Amino acid sequence: MQPAFSLPLSCVPWNVFGTLTFKGSNAPSEAAQVREAKRFFKWVAHQERVFFWELLWALRLENGEVGGRLHLHPLIVVSQSSLGYYAVQHGRRSVVCKVWRKLGRRNGIATFRRIESENDPAVCYTVKDLDAGADIYELAKTGRTQRLLLSPAAIRMIRRRGSAGEYQSSATNTLLANSFLAAVVPA
Repeated sequence: MQPAFSLPLSCVPWNVFGTLTFKGSNAPSEAAQVREAKRFFKWVAHQERVFFWELLWALRLENGEVGGRLHLHPLIVVSQSSLGYYAVQHGRRSVVCKVWRKLGRRNGIATFRRIESENDPAVCYTVKDLDAGADIYELAKTGRTQRLLLSPAAIRMIRRRGSAGEYQSSATNTLLANSFLAAVVPA
């Protein structure tokens, strides 16, 4: 069963999920990492020939389970013709992985994979701690982050589809969309 907060996020037709890391034992601050991710998204928008504010993306900031190092998980919508630049056969680095390394001197390893459907586990993973409820104490104790940033285009799509009732059949569509959007940070 999908977590409630993954329903609004699953109404966006995501097709790429990734992990972005940073080099060294002294990783950049959270704000610096978000700036690097936005530089990356601007590069993606340029490649897709859309304005930055039109690009659909979500970014989860997460502390690693081993060592607690902050890393990023993006969800992105790219054209079908661009998918090959992101998702390649196992054991090979994609073009976009190399671009991530070159965009910033402290950028580390990047991995990407294609999202096959709206029920892909990557979408649920991206919002896994947002609707934790009673687990807030445990999350605070382990220091795991709960930040999710959304692009303006993703926020608009979730609001539009939420009010149209596309991801839930009851009268609570707008309430669910608004609750979800209240829990995320606009980019």
